[in-house]
Amino acid sequence: MKRSGVLLVGLCCILLVFGQPKSYISVWGEAGESSLLTTLTNIDTKSSFGVGGGIGGGYEMHLSNFVWTAGLHIGIMHTSFKLGNINDSFDAVDDEGDALLYTYTQNNRRDNYTGLSLQVPVMVGADFGRIYFLAGVKVDVSMLGRSRVKTRLSSSGDYYDLIDPFTGMPEHGYFDDVTFDQKADFKFRPDVMASAELGVNFGLVTKEMGFDVPKKKQIFRLALFADYGLLDKHNPGRLESITLPTKLDASKMSEGITVNNILSTTQSTKEVHNLLVGVKFTVLFKLPDHEKCVICEYDPPLVW
Repeated sequence: MKRSGVLLVGLCCILLVFGQPKSYISVWGEAGESSLLTTLTNIDTKSSFGVGGGIGGGYEMHLSNFVWTAGLHIGIMHTSFKLGNINDSFDAVDDEGDALLYTYTQNNRRDNYTGLSLQVPVMVGADFGRIYFLAGVKVDVSMLGRSRVKTRLSSSGDYYDLIDPFTGMPEHGYFDDVTFDQKADFKFRPDVMASAELGVNFGLVTKEMGFDVPKKKQIFRLALFADYGLLDKHNPGRLESITLPTKLDASKMSEGITVNNILSTTQSTKEVHNLLVGVKFTVLFKLPDHEKCVICEYDPPLVW
């Protein structure tokens, strides 16, 4: 019984001395390329391209090489789809009773999205002195979302009994290159992102004894990171790319038109996933170590 008590106390002291966790307060900033990955129906386009980043802070624990961290992060993103030409048509009759197909053509269209979100990252990994890595998840909740659509709109009339369409005749309702610039709120859905980062430590002393004592109280990190959204980030819409007049009126064909952001339309039926890839800078502030094993200082040790 005495031997088991001594062994237990010794094991306690070894764990506390050699396996004692180190605690840090972390603050960080990051920036990189932000995209919304999706496929649009019947539109010549690629996934969006833009910028994103944010700032945050949290708690980090080191136990030997093991690392665990959690915190709060405020993220912002601005990304843009560059779309190919979009044609929308409807059957019409002019003021002389002739039937035609009236067509709107959008060109040089860009759909921009800006989002502000609150994130809760929870990550684990390993620290090998100069090199470290982390992997985990980030819960992302949208706080603000905005869309902005910029496009140039032209129209034409294709008469069924004529060869060439009518264009460039604003007095008859056929106009060229009218600029539309419309903004609206856009609601992003909550997301869960898979996240990973790999980087290097600066200002870190890796040995406990010798030339590098005392240890520094701050650690600086520079890392590459990637966040990928696992859930669909948008609510598929039922709108068309533009809301058009319902009949031909030569004096009003460029009026009463609403340009709808592309992720709110029937062209966006596939899932939309967020991707952010960039560089992250972190500063760790070391918290005071826990008290040493008091029970180990008894001489002789306690006997059970």
